[in-house]
Amino acid sequence: PIGLAQERPESRMGNPFPTKENLVRRLMDNRHALGRYKWKSTTEILKRGKTISTLVEEVQPAENETFERTILSDSSGKIGKKEGEYLDGVIRLARTYLLPSTLGLRGTLAGGVATGRVDEDVGVTGLHITSYNQSGDSVLFWMDDSTRRAKRIEVTSRLKKDTVSIFGIFRTLPDGPDILASATVKTGKKKWEIRIQNFDIVLLDEDE
Repeated sequence: PIGLAQERPESRMGNPFPTKENLVRRLMDNRHALGRYKWKSTTEILKRGKTISTLVEEVQPAENETFERTILSDSSGKIGKKEGEYLDGVIRLARTYLLPSTLGLRGTLAGGVATGRVDEDVGVTGLHITSYNQSGDSVLFWMDDSTRRAKRIEVTSRLKKDTVSIFGIFRTLPDGPDILASATVKTGKKKWEIRIQNFDIVLLDEDE
């Protein structure tokens, strides 16, 4: 957790902490590399621990390093119009951190303040960035200390007047980029929980 992390000038292995610039460039390269893959994604919405809605989509690359989503199944429960619009906003917000666009990353490069962190886990290095995506937010990237591959991300952000917390775990594809494996998104006052899971990841043929 962010509260247990400690600021140090270098990681446990003695390696200098990655800079914000190095991290953003790596994320940009990773975003570009994900354009060679497609995958399925499940978004489950819960209220007080009870599943209200489950959406399964196929995610595949589109023009200008964007991704298009095709709905495969949708078992939506009873969600009011205002709550539905609010939850759509929460999901869009979460994606700006979990699958950041190149444009968004350029904004991060221009602003934000970064400090190095270490975790209790040996071999894991963190970079904490404030005002990463919006003023006052807090993002903590945890990376493998030697390879700098993404391990997990912890976010505290806001949507309107509500707090949104995001915790994501990444996996590294064989000879490929890092991709989000799963994430949990929680809202403060409204007590919604959103669980995201990516699976069936396929490397596209060059001519697709």
